[in-house]
Amino acid sequence: MISRIDILGVPYQVREVSEDSLGKGYAGECDDGTATISIEEGLAPQIARRVLLHEIVHAIEIALGLRMKEEQVMAIGAALNGIPQLRIGDET
Repeated sequence: MISRIDILGVPYQVREVSEDSLGKGYAGECDDGTATISIEEGLAPQIARRVLLHEIVHAIEIALGLRMKEEQVMAIGAALNGIPQLRIGDET
């Protein structure tokens, strides 16, 4: 998994964390205050990718002040995940 990603000019740290450090039922979290995206460790690569894309959408949403509903974030994240040419980090 990548360790850093620039989102609208802001360098976000991407880190894998234990399930216990995330909210119950969550596999990822975007903290715009610390510019950190946390992803649950041990996820299958395709699930980790989906969670990362979802959290990237949250970072964009926050940066642009879009105030999107969670369903909208989920839909955009899923749409991005469906683009096979979209590569993140060292994906092959």
